[in-house]
Amino acid sequence: MQVLTPADLKSEKKVILYGATHCPYCSKAKALLTSLNIEFDYRGTDVSAQFEQERSALGKHLNYETIPMIFVNNQFIGGNSDLHELHEKGGLLPLLK
Repeated sequence: MQVLTPADLKSEKKVILYGATHCPYCSKAKALLTSLNIEFDYRGTDVSAQFEQERSALGKHLNYETIPMIFVNNQFIGGNSDLHELHEKGGLLPLLK
């Protein structure tokens, strides 16, 4: 398996979210981003083998195996609760500037 780090991620959007259709935490993270009018690159691991391989490689590098996996400007934020906590503390929107 290839080694993949957050710095290797390519997207036209500042936020990348790896998730799956059946995941309620992924839905909550997407809902927060949408409510804040933040565009994000959603990478469904249940519909794309490539996205699942990326998520798995990133997870091994970061020692983080759950979804959602959220990155802002190629910086690993964490999962849904981490995203919500970052927003509640006023740290999310400044990262997007």
